[in-house]
Amino acid sequence: MDSNKPYNLDEEIAAIEDSSIKEFVSKALGKVPDYFWHVPASASGRFHPLDTLDDGGLVLHTKRVVYLATEIAKVFKIEGVRLDVLRAASILHDSFKNGIADEGHTEEDHPLIVRYQLKDFSADTTHFDEIMEAIECHQGLWGPQPLRMPKKPVEWALHIADFVASRSAFYLYFSGYKSPKTPDQQDMPYLAEDLAESISYYLDLRVKRAEIEKQMEEIKLKIIEEMNQRGERKVFSTKGSARLINNTHLKINQPKLREVLERMGLWEKVAMANEKRLQELLADGLVTEEELNDSVEKVSKDGIRILPRED
Repeated sequence: MDSNKPYNLDEEIAAIEDSSIKEFVSKALGKVPDYFWHVPASASGRFHPLDTLDDGGLVLHTKRVVYLATEIAKVFKIEGVRLDVLRAASILHDSFKNGIADEGHTEEDHPLIVRYQLKDFSADTTHFDEIMEAIECHQGLWGPQPLRMPKKPVEWALHIADFVASRSAFYLYFSGYKSPKTPDQQDMPYLAEDLAESISYYLDLRVKRAEIEKQMEEIKLKIIEEMNQRGERKVFSTKGSARLINNTHLKINQPKLREVLERMGLWEKVAMANEKRLQELLADGLVTEEELNDSVEKVSKDGIRILPRED
């Protein structure tokens, strides 16, 4: 470690497995301004933990972002070379935070400066654009205009890690605090379950739900279009919404049906001579359509069924 640097990023670079990405990051750090290794994480002192407001604070912040991003990657199932892309973006995300030369304050466009300053190394790795895209949106809502919001898992992981690491109440073991026991040694049975798998499963379900909702919306549009062509209109009530259906219904003549069922000794088997009960009798083979004669008429038609409200 350079004795003039309070912190370095040797361990973070060593964790990168892809050789091209590791070589790119090493070259990039050789070009970052000297101030990067010494300025505090927050020039104004209004943000970031207190221990990042001294000499080397920005690098300490960077180390925490790399650590957090690597942990958050487990939730998003970011692995392999994508994890190396995330590590590289985390290491370089604030590499030009105060501008090309130290302006004494945070440069608002610093997420966009990195690509331009490191473009000479773009051919060193095929993942250059992925790394730069993650860096360019790492501030999210607080980024330069027009906003570049995270979209991909790698981008979200970096954004969340940077946000959490910048909270003034946030500390990790880098701060010098030493717990009597590491978290894995402490007796916390209520925290024993690894939630990464559960959260990943939940996110998968969200994706599936979005796909189903998209399909449902397409079906609803087709229904509305069909109803419009037939001069029907979609009706909403307190009980539900109308849906166009194709079905066969039994049109019942109640007095005649009762006579038939009483004669067959089946009247007591139905609390109400409605279509549902009659369908059950037919399905059970207790009565045939021929025996019902003209007490029941089959009607095949397009109809509207009231389903539970969706809104």
